[in-house]
Amino acid sequence: MTDLDYIKKFSKITISEICRENKINTSNLWAGRLSEEKVHLIRKAIEAKVGGIYVEEYAKKDRQ
Repeated sequence: MTDLDYIKKFSKITISEICRENKINTSNLWAGRLSEEKVHLIRKAIEAKVGGIYVEEYAKKDRQ
């Protein structure tokens, strides 16, 4: 994976997509109207997506 491909994968991670996947209204997130549990859920989803990029990167390096 080139550096540019790696950067592009990060740009595909969006808060609105994560909220949509978890059936959470994005405007409620930005306005601070969500419970701590839901905010934590969003954080964990972001971390999982970022972690997935790293796993994919290292898996490809191991195959080479």
